[in-house]
Amino acid sequence: MGSVSEGQLLSEDVARNEGDARPDQAGTAELVDTSFGHVAPLDGLRGLAVAAVVVFHGAQVNGLAGLARWTQGGFLGVSTFFTLSGFLITTLLLQEHVRTGGLSLIGFWSRRARRLLPASLLTLLAVVLLTPVLGSPEQFRSLPGEVWSALGYVTNWKFILADSDYADLFSGAPSPIKHFWSLAIEEQWYLLMPLLAALLLRRFRRGPRALTAVMAALALVSTAVMVIQGNGEYSNAVYLGTHTRLAELAVGAAGAGLIQRNRILRSEPRQRHLQWLGALMLLALVWTWSLTPIDAAWLYRGGFLAHSVGVMVVIWAACQPRGPLTATLGSGPLVNLGKISYGLYLFHWPMMWWMSPERLHLTPGWALLVQCGAAVGLATLSRFALEEPIRTRRWITSWRQVIAPVGAITVVALAAFVVPEPKATQVSALGSVRTVVFPTSVPQAPSPSEAIPTTQHTPANPAPSVAPPVVDATAALRPIPPASESGPLRVIVSGDSFAMSLVPGLQRYGERTGTMAVMTNAFVGCGVGRGGKNRGIGLERPWPKDCQGRDADLLRNIASFRPDVALIAGGMWDVTDRKIPSLGKWRTIGDPDYDQYLRDEILHLVDLFEANGVQVVWTTAPHWEPQYTRRIYMGPPPYAEAKPERTDALNALFRATLVDRPNAALLPLAEQLQAAPGGEFNPDLRNDGVHLTEAGTDQVAQWLAPSILTLAGRS
Repeated sequence: MGSVSEGQLLSEDVARNEGDARPDQAGTAELVDTSFGHVAPLDGLRGLAVAAVVVFHGAQVNGLAGLARWTQGGFLGVSTFFTLSGFLITTLLLQEHVRTGGLSLIGFWSRRARRLLPASLLTLLAVVLLTPVLGSPEQFRSLPGEVWSALGYVTNWKFILADSDYADLFSGAPSPIKHFWSLAIEEQWYLLMPLLAALLLRRFRRGPRALTAVMAALALVSTAVMVIQGNGEYSNAVYLGTHTRLAELAVGAAGAGLIQRNRILRSEPRQRHLQWLGALMLLALVWTWSLTPIDAAWLYRGGFLAHSVGVMVVIWAACQPRGPLTATLGSGPLVNLGKISYGLYLFHWPMMWWMSPERLHLTPGWALLVQCGAAVGLATLSRFALEEPIRTRRWITSWRQVIAPVGAITVVALAAFVVPEPKATQVSALGSVRTVVFPTSVPQAPSPSEAIPTTQHTPANPAPSVAPPVVDATAALRPIPPASESGPLRVIVSGDSFAMSLVPGLQRYGERTGTMAVMTNAFVGCGVGRGGKNRGIGLERPWPKDCQGRDADLLRNIASFRPDVALIAGGMWDVTDRKIPSLGKWRTIGDPDYDQYLRDEILHLVDLFEANGVQVVWTTAPHWEPQYTRRIYMGPPPYAEAKPERTDALNALFRATLVDRPNAALLPLAEQLQAAPGGEFNPDLRNDGVHLTEAGTDQVAQWLAPSILTLAGRS
């Protein structure tokens, strides 16, 4: 969701003395033509939008699957705020231009800072102080960089560059300030929009018309970029990108110009028609907020633009003096909710994660009510005790106007800086996997006979803690292609999220020893067997979209990376209940038809690599014991994939099948984990019962990497 700072009524942001509202004016609204008077329904629209976002988040976080199905489009409340922001900010600028004949950029940015900074800094400070106590180790570790990016209003680009997918918002332990991405887009808009407006209004005699035309063109260009960059589909960069989301802000800006230019709201017949059109459009918007998933293709093929136009129609209609839409959006509860929407948006997200049903000892439904009530209460308190006094300068005068915000920002930045690093045994090795890492030096590789060590920091030559394993290989690997004989061994990792958790340790090993370059082509939820549906971690779902392009991705990466070895790991999703179209009913490991299907899929993957000159190293799968958390991406236990006999059967299938591919090898990774101190579910190794921790991935790499090098003839 975007910042709703300008989402307080317009007179809260602009009064006759360069936009400083008097305390007694709070809660009034003015348009370009002040004869329109107070427009409370705009607050109501804002309240409705923030309610959609909060309920959308709350249903997902608390695992209320039924409610989540009917609120899955709540993220479009953010788009609504973008369009509202574009409309209101442009109205303010045009209003100032009409009143004074120019624009005070310093005055504009000063008002934005007084309006935005207090609540956002309060949120960031609370996150810095409370995450070490209430957050997860993963959230704890990434906190400094995220806070600094939020202070610089570049959070959206931070998450794009970190490949932190917004579609996985409710998986694992998301950032407590991930919702700052939309604030970042709006702040970037607030920085650039006044400059552009000042230029156009100054250079063109009909400046408002020029501004309207430029904003309309910008909306079209931004939409075209979204379609082209994302190929008409969801992607993290398309969803979070400033350049692709500007269209929604630009539509609001163009709408503000149209209202001033054409006076379309003056005719009473048009007012009535627009009221009814707006009412119908609002119903359509609420319907999309209810049923549109975030990856719906139509959104990325002009849908966000169409949604923004619909919001703009509702805004125009809401400015009418009377009618069904005005009465609905002007109701007291919605208006009051709109007035605290900025603080509510800021506070609700971390509060929902911290006030979990488990911590509150409540059912998910009651927990959601408590979370929402607490967020509304805190937002109300913040508005009257913090935001309003600062915005109206009752707290800040003269030199304090500079010292106070600079000091507050400094305190938050320093607080984030001194947050201690969590232990590597507490953090799953999934958060910062780099796609490919080449070493910078090429020293001699260590011996492959080392078992998984017990210490967090591995010494140069650790003593094995269990008997050295015998590499389980059906045959020696073929010679490495000449292209990489003299350089580090190139290893591509394929599989599911367990395979992903192997990658950081292998990459760090390769960097440290100079012996291997490691690339990941693993994806969350991607079993060996393709297609169909699975019933895993308590939910029924289709084979993930990211997995559907697995083979094509592998071929592209083989062509560009030219790997010597493919390391394949994981298998939890292959021991879930599966429904494969060619097999009809639900099947599982041990069913003859399903076993044959898996054999074919294993051989298909081996053949894909070997046909392209890549040697295959498979690993046995450890047992799985997923740890339940009450979120939408997991159902309650028991989990069928946690049955050890299923994984044992899968490993037996690996051994039997790979006999038919004498150039492939099978490494006993599962046996290594089982023989390690504390066993394969030692929380220092696998704190969630599935993935390796940061300490665990380094410990496994001490054995796994030399074993791969030995098989490749590099030891």
